[in-house]
Amino acid sequence: MKILFICTGNTCRSPMAEYYAKKIVKQNGIKELEVSSAGINAVNGTPASKEAIKVMNEEGIDLKAHRSKTLMEEDLKENDKIFTMTTSHKEVIKDMYNYDNVYTLKHFIKDCEDCDILDPYGFGIKKYRETRDQIKQAVYKLFEIHYKEK
Repeated sequence: MKILFICTGNTCRSPMAEYYAKKIVKQNGIKELEVSSAGINAVNGTPASKEAIKVMNEEGIDLKAHRSKTLMEEDLKENDKIFTMTTSHKEVIKDMYNYDNVYTLKHFIKDCEDCDILDPYGFGIKKYRETRDQIKQAVYKLFEIHYKEK
């Protein structure tokens, strides 16, 4: 099974989700699950933002090797599930690619009032930490519900 996390530029939110998921996969010995990320408007090869690197490093996760990737139609065909950071990302994928197997990442959190994880870019380190914590909660909940090996 393959899952893909999507945001806009693939330099902060979706890489955070990807690397949390990879940590969970490794810690739990989950087999047959590949995790990646991409951005709807990403420029291929851009490193993760310095703020994203810093806040993930605080969690013991190294984003320095991450390089952004532009979402392509082939990515949708190659992945079993797509998780977006916002409802608008989800709608873009549905509309542009006629693809329905897409969910917001926070979709699986009970009573999610606002299912969007907003872009922290340009809002300082405090906002990056808040975003990281939202992503962490959502990714852990996603795995708790769907991907943990029994």
